[in-house]
Amino acid sequence: VIAQICKPQKGNIDFWTPEEYRKFSEHIKDNIELYTAFEILFYTGMRKGELLALTMNDIDFQAKKIRINKTLAYVHGEYIMQPPKTEQSNRVIDVPEFLLAEIRNYTDKIYHLDPDQRIFPRSRVWLGQAITRICPAIDLKIIRVHDLRHSHASVLIDLGANPLMIAERLGHKDIKMTMNIYAHLFQSHQEEIIQKLEKLKLYYHFSITKGAKSLFYKVNAPFLSIKTL
Repeated sequence: VIAQICKPQKGNIDFWTPEEYRKFSEHIKDNIELYTAFEILFYTGMRKGELLALTMNDIDFQAKKIRINKTLAYVHGEYIMQPPKTEQSNRVIDVPEFLLAEIRNYTDKIYHLDPDQRIFPRSRVWLGQAITRICPAIDLKIIRVHDLRHSHASVLIDLGANPLMIAERLGHKDIKMTMNIYAHLFQSHQEEIIQKLEKLKLYYHFSITKGAKSLFYKVNAPFLSIKTL
């Protein structure tokens, strides 16, 4: 199913499909810091500033959650920590176990990492420079770092997530914002939904028919010849 994620229409949002992201991540997997950062972006949909502000205090490995309560901003020539973009951006998101393992593997290699220390002590241009440098070398389209949020949303939509869940996960101001951005992606799945309904009807019809036939054979088996069966 994921392999069939629709491409963005011209003039709309841009993103990487899982296959495109996999091509990129395979190329950077030997750089554990860069690899872990992009894994978090792709599989959580958090903003660049939110990622760069993460500390170990924000990650609950037991509950499998990450709290987003700050962002790294560049103001008047210096980097500072600020509250998230909106009230809704202050959120807690669930994360898959494999991602937590990758984060743990990376942070375990950082010498004397304090709980309130940024786990990615980099500037805001770090990730964008990596995309610009690597993509031409592997024949992959260049997207913005922010487009990884769209990549994550497209995966969620393809997995059947509803707009409210996506809005909460991405920290959108409201669900209207989510629909304004991703309406065409939701629309592209209408035909797929109809096809699934058709298959569902055929499945139940087949199951009921098969069940009735089996019951007939079970009840009448003593009176039927082997040839008839």
